[in-house]
Amino acid sequence: MAAAAGNIGLNFALVPRFGMMGAAWANAIAYAIQALLAYRFSQRFYPVEYEAKRIATLTAAALSACLVARALPAMPPIAGVLVRGATVVALYAAVLALTGFFRADELRALASLRQRVRPRPEPQVPEVTELAGEIVAAELPLEEMQATESKSRR
Repeated sequence: MAAAAGNIGLNFALVPRFGMMGAAWANAIAYAIQALLAYRFSQRFYPVEYEAKRIATLTAAALSACLVARALPAMPPIAGVLVRGATVVALYAAVLALTGFFRADELRALASLRQRVRPRPEPQVPEVTELAGEIVAAELPLEEMQATESKSRR
């Protein structure tokens, strides 16, 4: 109710002066009020300690990366999206790395994720020659051929 009342009041205050941008800001502020109130009430029943310094670092990194990307000169649409997107990602990661944001356990988890993503070599399938549905020749890998030869000598 508080967020709805805030939205109505802000619409009356902002729309006449700023038009649809005033309505957008009123809506954004109302959602912020709603989120703040939900946080305050939920902390009573299930308190969660947030790492305020880390959240501030994330926010500062995101804002600085977006401001730098926004300051880039005008480009064709597709190039602009690609260049600005790459700039935001690169600067965001660089600011977090330079500020020492990541803890050792987080870096280990990222390294293990990277190892899981690497493509694994596909197993070599021997070439087989079939004639009328029967196998007449098959190429075996060198290890299998040596193992077969050593068994036949015994």
